[in-house]
Amino acid sequence: MTQNLQELIKIYALDSHVNFNTHLLGQSKDTLIALLSELLTLYINDKNSSTIREILSVSLAGYMHNTEKLDLMVLGKMGLVSLLIVRQNLKISALIQQKS
Repeated sequence: MTQNLQELIKIYALDSHVNFNTHLLGQSKDTLIALLSELLTLYINDKNSSTIREILSVSLAGYMHNTEKLDLMVLGKMGLVSLLIVRQNLKISALIQQKS
């Protein structure tokens, strides 16, 4: 994890919303893109948090994720449907290599 991301997380968790926004507005576009990319990579590869992988699986299947009831209810073209979303804990970089 880069120092920039550590600092951003610390400000978000411990400081005011105004200071967090001020910090973000002071960053270049390239820095913001790098921070978001790093955060998403960290989050999607976290074996202890499946939320983002669940959102990805559901959206790729053509459904809309329902945050109120994880793993079971999604909104599809035919209305509310019950599905069990089963994900493997694979690193995204491993998936990209497999496709190549």
